[in-house]
Amino acid sequence: RTCASRCIPEAGSTEACRSAREMKDKNTSGTIRLDHGTIVYELPGDGWRLKLSDVRLIGEYTNSNGPFLDDYFFVFLTAAESGWHQASFYADGRDSFLKALSEALRVPIETGLCNSVEFKTRILWPSDLNGKPLMKVVPKPTRCARLWTKITGVQDIELSDTARAVFKNEEAEHVPPGGRGEAPRP
Repeated sequence: RTCASRCIPEAGSTEACRSAREMKDKNTSGTIRLDHGTIVYELPGDGWRLKLSDVRLIGEYTNSNGPFLDDYFFVFLTAAESGWHQASFYADGRDSFLKALSEALRVPIETGLCNSVEFKTRILWPSDLNGKPLMKVVPKPTRCARLWTKITGVQDIELSDTARAVFKNEEAEHVPPGGRGEAPRP
């Protein structure tokens, strides 16, 4: 499925997509919520919990796996290499989660890849990096490898230089939510 086929305008917000529940009988994309400062993502028989105070970077990405598989995801990073936590955009509770996340971070968290049907990424938070690429495709070194990528669609992907810089700049310090990218208060 593609998100573009479900985009509808909503009053007071940017374009939003209809929930996955409208597209299929049973939501296999899980549920997401913010529970007392902890992001909780639950899937049937799986899931994860992550303290918001540990999150250094929030992003979103799309791929071309739709329309039958989820093709839009949120990413919560606590470290550049091993701190990747992913949740489906189509998870139940998404809208109330994004509202609670915006309130907790004291900045608006607005999605922006709803109409994408191919690989795209962007940073959502820290807000001073909003809209910048989260990840980049690593070019294949040989002609044969590039041909294999074209045939299979499989690409090597890594964090963008902008995203990596967040972790390089914060290796020795702990920045609480809202401590980066927040407008100064008078």
